[in-house]
Amino acid sequence: MKLWIKKIEPQEEEEIIVKTHDVNADWVEYIKQIDRKDNYIMGYKNERLHRIALKDIFYFESVDGKTFLYTKDDTFFCKNKLYELDTLPLFFRASKAMVVNSKKIKTIKPSLSGRFEIVLKNEEKIMVNRHYVSILKEKLGI
Repeated sequence: MKLWIKKIEPQEEEEIIVKTHDVNADWVEYIKQIDRKDNYIMGYKNERLHRIALKDIFYFESVDGKTFLYTKDDTFFCKNKLYELDTLPLFFRASKAMVVNSKKIKTIKPSLSGRFEIVLKNEEKIMVNRHYVSILKEKLGI
């Protein structure tokens, strides 16, 4: 597979052209996500509804059957279930109760019992359950 990236002038329109033998390939779905207009999740806080970009979300966590999403500076209630969120591109299941944005990982360190400790860009530490380590490795290509 070839990858071409060309810098263009600001007045030119940006575009992505994909040539593939298999339009149903997993990686094609990731490319499609770039163009989607719904790359956000609705979060609730103080009886207000907030539109939060997926790129700003560090992780989702389920506590007592409720899902919360965490950004760099804030926490919101989210009506989505974790099984819906771990299918989002760039997100992966870290434990039964947590889905993490792989783009927010600063460092990774193997820990006891086959688990991994990840430090996010906001310096928060999260343990990746050993059952989900292979998913993390796949997401990061390690």
